[in-house]
Amino acid sequence: LHSPITERAHIFVFVFPFMFALVSVIGSIFMKRAFAPIHELSTLARQISAENLAQRIPAVRSHDEIGELAETFNEMIARLETSFQQIQQFSSDVAHELKTPLTVLKGEIEVALRKERSPEEYREMLTDLFEAADELGKMVEDLLLLARIDARRIPIASEEVALDELTLETYESLLVLANQKQIAINLRKIESVTISGDAGLLKRVLSNLIVNAITYTPEGGAIELAVEAAPQRAIVTIFDSGIGIPADAL
Repeated sequence: LHSPITERAHIFVFVFPFMFALVSVIGSIFMKRAFAPIHELSTLARQISAENLAQRIPAVRSHDEIGELAETFNEMIARLETSFQQIQQFSSDVAHELKTPLTVLKGEIEVALRKERSPEEYREMLTDLFEAADELGKMVEDLLLLARIDARRIPIASEEVALDELTLETYESLLVLANQKQIAINLRKIESVTISGDAGLLKRVLSNLIVNAITYTPEGGAIELAVEAAPQRAIVTIFDSGIGIPADAL
C-alpha cells in the first residue's frame, strides 16, 4: 500500500519538472517579446553613422521605459546631427574666409622673390606682409569666436545698449580706414534707440559689416549708415555702392 506522503512525492517528482519546463518556456517567450523593441533599437542604432545622421529610430508605441529610451536616442542623434552640421559649416566658412588673405600673402612673397631688391623695398614688402598676417589673425579670432558662440561656450551678456551711440563709436573708429581708401561714410539717420544685448559682440557685428562694405567698395565710393527705431525692434542699415554679395555667399 502506498501512503499519502508517497503519492504526493510521486506527484511532486513528475509534476514539478513539467511545471518548471512550462514556466521556462512561457518566461522565455515573454522575455523575447519584452526585449524585442530593445533589440530593434540596438540594431537601428548600429546602422546610424556620421554619414546618415538624418535617420531616426521609429517611434515605439510604448509609454514605458522602452518608449522613453527610443525618444532619448532620437534626441541624442538630433544633437549630434546639429553638431556635425555646425562643424561642416565652420570648415566651409574657414576655407572661404582664409582663401583671399592667403592668396594675397602668397602673391606678395612671389613678387618679392622675383628679383633682388633694395633693403627699403624689402622693408616695405615685409610691412605689407605683416599687415596681411595681422588681418589674417583677426579673421581667425572672429571665426573662433563665432564657433564658441555657436557651441554656447561663452556667456552672452544681456544689458541695455544704446544702439545709436554704439553705431557712432564704430563709425568714428573706422573713419581712418575709409579715408585711406577715399570712401565716404555718410550718416543718413541716427535715431535714439536702446536694445538689450551684448555691447561688445554688437560692436563687433557692426564693425565687421562696415569693414566688409569698405573692403568691397571701389575708391571714391560711399557708405551710408542708419539707425532707426521701430515698434518692438531697431533697424540698422549699412548701404554701400560696392560690388554686392554673390547669391552663393549670402
